[in-house]
Amino acid sequence: SAARIKPIVLLKAGRHAGGLAAVETHSGMAGGSDIVFDAAVRRAGVVRVKNIGHLFYAAKALASKFRPQGKRLAIITNGGGPGAMAADRAGDLDIPLAELSASTLQALNAAMPQTWSQRNPVDIEGDATPKRYHDAILAVAGDDAVDGVLVMLSPQAMTQPIEVAKAVIDVDLLTAKPILTCWMGEEQVREARSMLEDAGIPSFRMPETAIELYAHISTYYWNQKLLLQTPAPLSKHARPETEGSKMLIEAVLHERRKVLSEMESKAILRAFRIPVAQTMVAHTPTESLLLAEQIGFPIAMKIDSP
Repeated sequence: SAARIKPIVLLKAGRHAGGLAAVETHSGMAGGSDIVFDAAVRRAGVVRVKNIGHLFYAAKALASKFRPQGKRLAIITNGGGPGAMAADRAGDLDIPLAELSASTLQALNAAMPQTWSQRNPVDIEGDATPKRYHDAILAVAGDDAVDGVLVMLSPQAMTQPIEVAKAVIDVDLLTAKPILTCWMGEEQVREARSMLEDAGIPSFRMPETAIELYAHISTYYWNQKLLLQTPAPLSKHARPETEGSKMLIEAVLHERRKVLSEMESKAILRAFRIPVAQTMVAHTPTESLLLAEQIGFPIAMKIDSP
C-alpha cells in the first residue's frame, strides 16, 4: 500500500444515495457500497475526509509533527461554552475525552484557581494568563491517559492571545504529546494563530473543525498500526473444496439457471470454509420435526422456494 510510505488523504463523493446517483450520472459507471469502500481504504491506512476544507487541513496537519498515537483527547479552554462545544463534537465523532489521573488533578489544583472545572474539558477561566495556560498544558500532557491536547482560546478583555501562543509553543518543545489549537476570532488573534502555525502547531478558528481534524488524524495513525498487522498464514486453514464447488456450479449452468438456491449457495460457502448456519430441507411435517430435533432448538423455519 502506498499509504505505508507517504500519507494519503482521500476525498470521495457519493457517500449517500443522492450523491452516489449524481456520481453515476456524471461518470456513467455504477458505484458500490460506500461502507465497503470506507472499510477498505481505512484498512489500507488512508485518511478519508468529507469536504474540501478538511482535505487541506488534514494535509497541513500531516505535514506538521502532529502525531496522536490514540484518540483520548484533553481539552484546555478559557471559555466554558467553546469547551462544551468541542466536547459535544468529540462525542459525535466517538473521540473519548481523557480521564485525568489523580496526580494530574492534583497538579492542576495546585496551579489553577479554585474555580477551575475539576474535569476534562479543563476550563481554566476567562482571566487565564499565559502562565496558567503553560502550567495546565504541561500537567495534562504529562498524563499517560492523554493522547492529544486541544488548547482553546476565546478572546476576552483580559486575554493575551500572542503571549498565550508563545506559552503553547514553549510547552510544545517540552512534551512529545501532540498539541493542536483553536484561537477563536479574527483580527485580535490572527498574529497569534500565524505564530502557532509557523511553529508547526495546527491552529483552527472553530472548535468543531479542530475536533474533526483530530478525529481524522488520530484515526489515520491508528490505521497505520493496522497496516503493520499481517494475516495468519493460509497453511493454518483447510484447503477449499474446489472440485465439489465446480461440479455444483456446472450442474446449475447445465440446467440453464443463473441463480443458486439457498442450499447451493451455502454449500459453496462451506466449501470455502466460510461459516454458515446449519440448514436442512424437510419435505413433510414429520421430517421437519425430526430435523429440528437433530439440529437442536431453537430453530428458524423458512419456505424453500426458488
